[in-house]
Amino acid sequence: MREQPSPPQIFNAKIRDIKRSRAARRAGTSFLLRRCAEDAAERLIDVNRVFDRAVIIGLPDFRDALLDYLPTGKHPKSILDYRDFPADLEPQSTDLILSGLVLQSLNDVPEVMRSARQALVPDGLFLSAILGGESLLGLRRACFAADLEKLGGAAARVAPMIDMQQAAGLLGAAGLALPVVDKDSFRVNYAKLQTLIEDLRDIGETSALSARPDRFPGRDYLNIAAANYTRDNSKFPARFEIIWMTGWAPDKNQQQPLKPGSAKTRLSDALKQIRDN
Repeated sequence: MREQPSPPQIFNAKIRDIKRSRAARRAGTSFLLRRCAEDAAERLIDVNRVFDRAVIIGLPDFRDALLDYLPTGKHPKSILDYRDFPADLEPQSTDLILSGLVLQSLNDVPEVMRSARQALVPDGLFLSAILGGESLLGLRRACFAADLEKLGGAAARVAPMIDMQQAAGLLGAAGLALPVVDKDSFRVNYAKLQTLIEDLRDIGETSALSARPDRFPGRDYLNIAAANYTRDNSKFPARFEIIWMTGWAPDKNQQQPLKPGSAKTRLSDALKQIRDN
């Protein structure tokens, strides 16, 4: 049997782990993680069941905020929590896997999601928030300009990110049923660029790219990036896109989509009836 090729090592796993460990120890609460936790709690409240065995994956801020936002009656009966996706989840061992801003900096996202699918019991829920592809465009452009000035060319600073179409493909490839992808897009106006960098440190998402430059860019790098940042009334606007991926482990009792050609009314006729009314 031909061996499967190893996934590209976009991220340096050791550096990524160091950054996430530091983020877990940082004082204060990440507003990004709390926003994700509040959104996750609302989604779980809308599900008409209480989960028996939950796996929550993310930094401590995410888990703690999630349990704060969830009514006590909706708390899972038992919880295992991990800072990162574990490699040793037993097949069909949990009915809820929930992750907050973890997947976007893993090297083999498809394999991680397939493992998560296998760990779910039938009709178990997979729910994950990731930073999406429209995030931090202003920061990317500013870093590119600073690299041109300091290094004479572009350097790997900001990681590639998953967009909504790719997220939908990942759910399908993992074998999850009833897939849904949606997003929370919002803007934050920062008084200082350094504050934006600190918010990224709070979630462990400053650069852990394998191709990141080895040498320190100099203490003036951030000032050069700030000078090249497109501002709005002296503020540094940053766009964040949080993509939510929802899917269920297949179960014979789930609602099934209609087969192609089984509709009794043509779409054109239905639209005409709406216009006429």
